[in-house]
Amino acid sequence: VREILERFHFPRIESIVAGEEFVNHKSALLEVMQSKSKPLPEYKVIRESGPEHHKVFDVEVLLDGVVYGRGSGVSKKKAEQEAAGAALEQLEKEKK
Repeated sequence: VREILERFHFPRIESIVAGEEFVNHKSALLEVMQSKSKPLPEYKVIRESGPEHHKVFDVEVLLDGVVYGRGSGVSKKKAEQEAAGAALEQLEKEKK
């Protein structure tokens, strides 16, 4: 049990405490795009790597046909969340 906790859960403790584990970047990005009457975000898997039992997915998110963020993760969902977070950061930079 200790080995499983150390491998899968302990590395996530800081992000869980900070509330990062529960942020839904995809929903936030969708809301931003809808509020601006822009096309919905499009997620595209650009690469899959690693063995079948432990794949890593690289994803781009396109806003109105332009790449605004990239992410990677052990699932497509996690990679999409990371890409959406990067896109939100880019949009925030553009507002300044």
